[in-house]
Amino acid sequence: MAALSRTLIQLNFVSFCLTSEGHESLPANASSNFTQEQGHLRGSNGATAGSLQNVASVASCEVGVPVHCPLSAVAQLCSGNQCCPDGSTCPSAEHTFDACEKPKVEDCTSHAGVNHLNPGSAAVPSPAPHHTRHWPHTLDRIGGHMNWCEVEVVPHEGTLRNQVCGHHTVKALSYNLYWWNLFRKHGGRGGSAGRLIAHAHESSPFDFMGFQECENIERVLRDGGLSNHFGHLVGEHATAIAYNKDKWHLLTSGGSDVAEDGPKEYYGQRPAHWGRFRHKGNGKIVFFLNHHGALPKNTGGLCGTRASAYNIMKVIALNAHQDDAIIIVGDFNSDAGTKTHRLLAHHLHDIYTGQSFGGVDHIYSSCPDIISRTNLGDGGSDHDALEVLLKV
Repeated sequence: MAALSRTLIQLNFVSFCLTSEGHESLPANASSNFTQEQGHLRGSNGATAGSLQNVASVASCEVGVPVHCPLSAVAQLCSGNQCCPDGSTCPSAEHTFDACEKPKVEDCTSHAGVNHLNPGSAAVPSPAPHHTRHWPHTLDRIGGHMNWCEVEVVPHEGTLRNQVCGHHTVKALSYNLYWWNLFRKHGGRGGSAGRLIAHAHESSPFDFMGFQECENIERVLRDGGLSNHFGHLVGEHATAIAYNKDKWHLLTSGGSDVAEDGPKEYYGQRPAHWGRFRHKGNGKIVFFLNHHGALPKNTGGLCGTRASAYNIMKVIALNAHQDDAIIIVGDFNSDAGTKTHRLLAHHLHDIYTGQSFGGVDHIYSSCPDIISRTNLGDGGSDHDALEVLLKV
């Protein structure tokens, strides 16, 4: 992916790591966003458009110092790892900073100097270093010799869990819609699934929703009266993601097949469909992945339960960035006793498991702080809709 010339998520494995080469990590207190306060644009260092002292020249500056946003109609300041009002990256941001909608219009940090976000270090040089993806090239592989979904085994000590999670609240949904029966056979039962979602949305808005067996996401959103507030991504094999476009900006998206049904119940290959989103208010980035697992139940299909889990983790490792909050939802067709679940729950946090078909619907996250978990009922499907409220 072209967008992945940036920092990739780091898997803290003993024998290998998934991190970009030759860059410095941002300090934990480095803010990436603005908040509107008294009509001024305010950054983490307190500089506003009405505070013009110690403003560096945009032609030459040090990382982290206050500078003018190049395309602002009025005098607006930014400092370091922040975004300008037009969505572009601040000219004094570090080269590894990627939370803004657009890249730098101007870059004033090309000379060596003091990094004000980390005073003991030199400013990040220009041009930006080339970042590479890493995944273990080991002889320990599973999934069946010569099968397309054969994958490297990740060391048990590895983790996709975030080292530091914030206080931003995210509401997520996982829902298998049983499309052939609910919609094809019964005509949607008066929009029962959409109305179920809309009712849960009223108490507090959903941020992200992952659907399986969903052949028309626009219809589901329309049935719930949510079309004006949600964007959507259509994945392969009847999967779909809906995101709250009032709150989140889509950065990039994609999908890969990670499993395949076994011959006894064969419908095809099985996807991991994902999107990367930046919050419009505070810049928090969430990597949201939706999965529909292989049949027969609890087998992992052609390549088995372990390979399914490792292939999902591989998709995350190659597409999520280091500080992204990760949320995975789906009908995994694997209950809590399988190695698929045990591996994902080991390398991530096990957030919620439903009751349908013995508990094959799951939600995992890189952040552990659960505010609430709610089984919303089936809404006419043969699976229950699962709702979680997390801090990421």
